[in-house]
Amino acid sequence: MKRSRYLDVLRGIALLGILPVNIVLFGLPFGAYEDPDYVTGGTLRERIAFHATSFFFEFKFVTLFSLLFGVGMVVMRERANATGRSYRRVMLRRLLFLWLFGILHAALVWDGDILSYYAPLGLLVFWTSRWDSARLKKIGVALIALPAAVMLVLAVLAPFVPAIERGWQTIDNPPDPGPLERPATESWGAFWAGMENWGSEFETQVRRDGTFLQITIVRFFSWFLGFLFWGIYMVWRIGGLFLLGMAWTKEGWLLSPGDHRAKFRRLALLGLACGLLLEGGSSLLGRLAPDTASWGLAGTFGHYAGSLGLAAAYAGAVGLLLARWPKSRAFVPFEAVGRTAFSNYLLQSILCTTLFYSYGFALFGSLGRAELWGVAGCVWAIQLAVSPLWLSRFRIGPFEWIWRSLTYWKPQPWRSS
Repeated sequence: MKRSRYLDVLRGIALLGILPVNIVLFGLPFGAYEDPDYVTGGTLRERIAFHATSFFFEFKFVTLFSLLFGVGMVVMRERANATGRSYRRVMLRRLLFLWLFGILHAALVWDGDILSYYAPLGLLVFWTSRWDSARLKKIGVALIALPAAVMLVLAVLAPFVPAIERGWQTIDNPPDPGPLERPATESWGAFWAGMENWGSEFETQVRRDGTFLQITIVRFFSWFLGFLFWGIYMVWRIGGLFLLGMAWTKEGWLLSPGDHRAKFRRLALLGLACGLLLEGGSSLLGRLAPDTASWGLAGTFGHYAGSLGLAAAYAGAVGLLLARWPKSRAFVPFEAVGRTAFSNYLLQSILCTTLFYSYGFALFGSLGRAELWGVAGCVWAIQLAVSPLWLSRFRIGPFEWIWRSLTYWKPQPWRSS
């Protein structure tokens, strides 16, 4: 199958687009994620940064990334068929090694890793790439819709089921464990006491001042708790997007926006209308509605569904731009980031943890959201500059080369001819 420039550009944009969301988790404790007032007390620029990230970025670009992961499964099947390789064997090795990379990344670099979620889910669904597009779309949409349906049912039942209200309040307003009796990094005894009283202060002290081993322990527990969240809440959506990516690839139009402008135009316009309406409604509910489970779940539903709409709008808009200017050099940096997405994903983690953690510049917990946006912009600039330079000398990124060599069980060509 001929390489699609659109897919590379979209993958690059998706990778860059997840950073404004992840940068908050890189630089601030998890308890600050939903609190725009955490560092600076809620200045106007902090609130603008908070709401802009939530409205335009949160869940949108990871949606595109998930869709493209499904695209890759069909591409791998067609390549395996063309070369006479066993698709099953290639995908098993590919996904098992990706899982290993993800676990190592989560344990040794950053616990917000997504590869360790994608890989096992990919192992569950890669065989469905032989299904026809209609079946893939039906099941994919059903999986994506399932969490949304559960939210709506719970929102309706909440006034009549006190347990739903209590559960929502616990999630929405978690108890503050209070200040630590001793600095968590003072001794191992203080560290383990802090683990039992986990809160933003403990997490900040360990990531900013702790040893590499202490940070690794915190990373592991944080990753495990995140795994439970993603397993319960997001696995259905991600799995559905995998299937939807497979379906659209089989239909052919996703690979060539120049030949399907009308479809990309509908995707952009319909996605934008639905996304703005649902995200706008979610934002209004968050500001104006009573703090109850029913309204909170309704707002969460709007955010969940609205993010799908805006992700579709972004995908459609990129396709239309490429259809209009298919050979434009302006897309080259984004295309290069997309072709080296695995390496660039890990590079984001390495750069950011070096900046924020104790074994680097120890800035964890000290920058506000607006300043974190500045950090994200600097990382973007590095990746957009370095990726084309790398590909001028090498065929693929360094981690792509390792992963591909392990997948095919022999060293792959690396240098450009």
